[in-house]
Amino acid sequence: MRRHSSAVSRSTPGHRRTHAAKAFKQFIDAGGYGNAAYWHGLSVPPDARFRDSTDRPGPARWQLAAFPSGQDDYPVGGISWYEANAYCRSVGKRLPTVLHWTRAALAPDEMF
Repeated sequence: MRRHSSAVSRSTPGHRRTHAAKAFKQFIDAGGYGNAAYWHGLSVPPDARFRDSTDRPGPARWQLAAFPSGQDDYPVGGISWYEANAYCRSVGKRLPTVLHWTRAALAPDEMF
């Protein structure tokens, strides 16, 4: 069985897999880091470690809870699994599980 090696998206049609910095900024501005519903069941307190370089809630590489200039359409980087999970909950989605990744990696190319 051949493994998929190209950059072709295997997500469902119309479903974007990456989220731009501007979308994550909306999560921050809407109080996502302080909304307990998005962090429920996570063992790490959201405000304890998830701070930007100016000590505000946000990705570690951001400053003043804002993405670097000109990077509004870039994928979000410098976030933990916990932050990604909370963001997904805020938009009604969820992170893929190991089973999802395994299935995608081992599925025949013809399926996609």
